[in-house]
Amino acid sequence: MLEVPEPGSRQRRPRCFEPGALDDVTVSQASTVLAIRAADPRQGFRSLDRRGLGVGRAHLTATVNTLVLAYVGASLPVLPLFSAGGVDAFEAVNLELAAKEVVGTLVGSIGLIPAVPLTTALAAMPAERLRPIPSSPPPLIVTEEGGSAGAGPADPRV
Repeated sequence: MLEVPEPGSRQRRPRCFEPGALDDVTVSQASTVLAIRAADPRQGFRSLDRRGLGVGRAHLTATVNTLVLAYVGASLPVLPLFSAGGVDAFEAVNLELAAKEVVGTLVGSIGLIPAVPLTTALAAMPAERLRPIPSSPPPLIVTEEGGSAGAGPADPRV
């Protein structure tokens, strides 16, 4: 049963509800899709989605690995206590203190899994409709009168 803290209380939210990892994965996925699109503007939705998911799998693996290491690292100070108390590994995992960390890792990781394909698809839909971004601005040619003649309209800031 999930305990809801009273308004104004200082009870800490479980780490699995912190948005950091989810935010990192979704922003990175959307940026990856846009970078893939910029590299080859001819790509359609399917290509952007497939290539984005390829990168997303690697990113998801690294993020889950980081979560596991963070939760294990947070529980390291308790291991000597378990050892000194004669608690075996199976018992230790079933204690509330350790179980919170295990469940936090699982919930945090499971929540990230659907975020990668959803974000990739949501980023690929508008990305395929974007106009190609020129890699550099058109050259500016300065004439003898001090004006400019270039490939585009004159810069109003000059």
